[in-house]
Amino acid sequence: MRKFFSFWWLCAKRALRGNAPFANDWQWLFGYPAIAIVIWLIGAYYAELSGRIEVTLTTGAFGAFVAAVIAYVITWLVSFFVRLANAPVTVFHEQKDRANKLEQQLSVHGSSEQEAYPDWRIDELFTRIRPDLLQRTDAEVGDTWDEVGSEVKDAFSLGRLSVWGRQVKHGPGTILGERQSLRPISPNYWHVAHFTYSFFDNTAGDAPHTYVEDGHSEVTYTDLRVNRAQALTIWPLEIIFDPSNPARRFWSMESPRDENDNKRPGAFWEYRVEIKNNSQRTVRNVSVTVEHTGGMPLRPVDSIFDKNRKTSCDLKPGCSELIPIIRWPIPAIQAGMLAGSTALEYGPVTVMASADDARPTMRIFKFDYQAEPMLFN
Repeated sequence: MRKFFSFWWLCAKRALRGNAPFANDWQWLFGYPAIAIVIWLIGAYYAELSGRIEVTLTTGAFGAFVAAVIAYVITWLVSFFVRLANAPVTVFHEQKDRANKLEQQLSVHGSSEQEAYPDWRIDELFTRIRPDLLQRTDAEVGDTWDEVGSEVKDAFSLGRLSVWGRQVKHGPGTILGERQSLRPISPNYWHVAHFTYSFFDNTAGDAPHTYVEDGHSEVTYTDLRVNRAQALTIWPLEIIFDPSNPARRFWSMESPRDENDNKRPGAFWEYRVEIKNNSQRTVRNVSVTVEHTGGMPLRPVDSIFDKNRKTSCDLKPGCSELIPIIRWPIPAIQAGMLAGSTALEYGPVTVMASADDARPTMRIFKFDYQAEPMLFN
């Protein structure tokens, strides 16, 4: 019973706040009609007892003041009891939001303190964030490397992601094949350090992965590594497309449906991707946008998830959801369409997955409606 009374005492204290302004503003709606009803009932009762048809009440400044005070008290009580009824709901949602934030903080803390060991190469992290990094040959791929590199360095410098490396040293030991041991790299190091991107070159050996700005004497590092679980807390979302199409999961022939989910005449090819949460926490309000960025561009649109038929959903740890990104008519070649090599102008297709509490993930697919599958890396 003690907890019961403590809880309602907390609700009562919350309900006491903010009633005075409401009572001042709304006594004409609650207080005065209530007084009128009470006076009418008293008058009817008194008239029945006395046998008089009319009841005359005294009026004046004092009577008006008393009526205003009573109206104020009645309206204040109405506000108090409404707030009291709503207080348990407010307390519940506040505690739920607090628990969710603590869960996220514990997830990050647990990854960084208990499981933080170097089990993921830096190139694996880069290609996890942008899977197309090593497949692109266009002139702008270097800018994309720098874009992802800046994002990763921010995580390093802010201490959100631990990083290890081997110091690059020159001497007899290096000639004999000796390597420095892995050691943690301070977040402050990344204020003046940059990537060389030699970790993308399989033939680079122990070439430096970092360099420092002129005028600084910090060492350089090679063999950079991070903790996978910690990194997936920052970049938990993965966009998956399997060209082997197991169980027609990633593309199939579908029929149009109306607003009641009833099939309509016709058919089209539907291509889907899988959005997976690789972290150990629930990712909130995941959404996916699709944009055609080639010679025949289409503006970004929000895609609708296959299961809940909404443009967003929550993904629990290790779970995934399918989402359609392309619907193409059957037959695939229609009058007036580009064909042959020019059909590639309908692509590429950029898919962006984002969430309230996670860094966005992007994947770019080439698109050719004349091939199967139409999407490819």
